[in-house]
Amino acid sequence: DELGEQVNHLKNAIDEWNEHLTPKDDFRNESIVNWFEEVGSNLMTDENDLKIKDHSSALAPQTLLSGAVVVGNQPQKENDDTKLEEIKRIQFSGGGSTFSMKLSKEKIWDEVGLSCWHGCNADYENTVEAPGIEELATKAFGIGPSVSIELLTFKTHVTHESTKGETETESTSIGFSLGDDDSGDEFVVDLFFDEKFGTIVFETVAGQSKCPHETGTAAIEDPRLAITYFPPQHVFPDEDMVFEVEMSNLGVGEESQFVLYAQHRDNEGSLRLILDGAPFGGSREFTNVLKNTSYKKSLIVQRGPRMFRYPPLDLVMESACEDASSQINDLTASVFNETKSVSQKLYNRGVGDSAVIEFVQPCPK
Repeated sequence: DELGEQVNHLKNAIDEWNEHLTPKDDFRNESIVNWFEEVGSNLMTDENDLKIKDHSSALAPQTLLSGAVVVGNQPQKENDDTKLEEIKRIQFSGGGSTFSMKLSKEKIWDEVGLSCWHGCNADYENTVEAPGIEELATKAFGIGPSVSIELLTFKTHVTHESTKGETETESTSIGFSLGDDDSGDEFVVDLFFDEKFGTIVFETVAGQSKCPHETGTAAIEDPRLAITYFPPQHVFPDEDMVFEVEMSNLGVGEESQFVLYAQHRDNEGSLRLILDGAPFGGSREFTNVLKNTSYKKSLIVQRGPRMFRYPPLDLVMESACEDASSQINDLTASVFNETKSVSQKLYNRGVGDSAVIEFVQPCPK
């Protein structure tokens, strides 16, 4: 029936969309020596262009390639005969610099035509005749000089040419730039190309990064936060509730910066927090945090003016750069799901959803 034909037509259309637009999972088979030579140049040339076959824009000199050793995670072609020169592996550093590659094509047409300014083109000859002396003779005896006069003939050739010229230029460029703002970041990227569309595919295979940490690299800053001492369940209203907190960096950075803060969003009863003897209302920054070194801090929680029972508070530790521009970095980290932020709950009674911060309520008088 008509409805069935429409359904079949839609199914066929969906199948064609999936066939032509769904990204291929086996793009790693298309590892390239030089995308600009194998793909980019083909997209930008036609039958009238000059072909350059002996040019290479490889990143490493041959002397280094010949002495290089095989490393892991090396993309392979289907026939498994990939050589080191056939891997487009780029390494670049953070800190504001960029690595760029660009292929440019330019065509120039110079057109020269005839013009008619000051008269059109002309080409003609003129013949001019004038009297001239053919022969002069002198007599020794007698009357004197004897002169013979005949007509003198000469030709003039006149050429007048007027031209005008026009120049037309057409240019196209394709390329890419890789960069990172954070100093200390390093990236090793493999390049592939999509066989259907010819676009470049990037895959990060090694390096180190932060703010946020990117997949495929080692984390420069990987915070660890633990509460090593909890207060007892029974804390009198006028006493301090003391926690011992341990911080460390499990990342590869030799020295890093972290911030520690309590999530005061849930501080309903105006609890007062003191860290290392100083009020702890906002975030506290810790610099020069060494790799694989633990730092212990004393955190005191004091009762608010009215309540005795409070919701637990989240204690958060994260990279200082993520805290400094949290809106930007939190959004980026949410996309890559690679945020380096850890938290622990502050409580002294109950566990899980029933955990609370509670002071002993005195008996009514």
